[in-house]
This record gives sequence, structure tokens and C-alpha cells, in this order.
Amino acid sequence: MERLIIPTLATFIYIFGREVLKTVEDVSGDEMYGVSNIATCWGETRALWVGVISIVTALVLALFQYFLNINNIFFLIVDLLILTCQIILAFWLLLDYKTRLSIFLHFSALIMLAITISFSIGVIGRS
Repeated sequence: MERLIIPTLATFIYIFGREVLKTVEDVSGDEMYGVSNIATCWGETRALWVGVISIVTALVLALFQYFLNINNIFFLIVDLLILTCQIILAFWLLLDYKTRLSIFLHFSALIMLAITISFSIGVIGRS
């Protein structure tokens, strides 16, 4: 059971970061209807940083699955590739988030799917 703590925590942090970024996407409507969230309370720029840092932190945390012998080398390679792509996309997003946020969110959904598949293959390969 303790083997699932890191994957669960990494997944939670990743989804939290993605949801924070989604609040940035909806900030104008949320302000119009008086919705309180990170983007409306702290501002779009801070919420953007919280979301991006959360996503990158989750991917770095996911690396520990290999080093703690939870997953195999296949997962490590996939996670490193995804982490590299996500960091590049994060800088790309921060340059002009108003027009690029929806693309980033769609890509982050695909990344979550890729991590889930690589985790499953890695765990099966460990058995």
C-alpha cells in the first residue's frame, strides 16, 4: 500500500495544478458571477505560476517512483521525456498565456494519459 503514496500524491498535485490553470482560463466569467478561486483572489499571473509549478513538481515527484523501485526504466524514460516537454511548454505558456492556455490544458490532459499508461506498463513490467 505504501508503494502507492508517491504515485497518488504526484497525481493529486498534477490535477491540482491543471485545475488552477483552468481557473485562469475562466477568470472573466468567474469575476462576473462573483466566484472565488485562486485566479480571482490572487490574480491571473500568480495562479498561472501556482499551476505551472504544481504540474512540474508532480512530474519531478513522479521520478521518485523509479528511484524507490516502484516502477521500471520504461516509466523513468517516459517521465523524463514528458517532464522535458512540460517544462518547455510551461515557458512557452508563460510568454503569452492568454492565447496559449487552452492548448496547454489540452496537452496536459494528454500528458496525464501518457503517465497513466506508462505507470501501468511499468508496474506490470515489475511483476
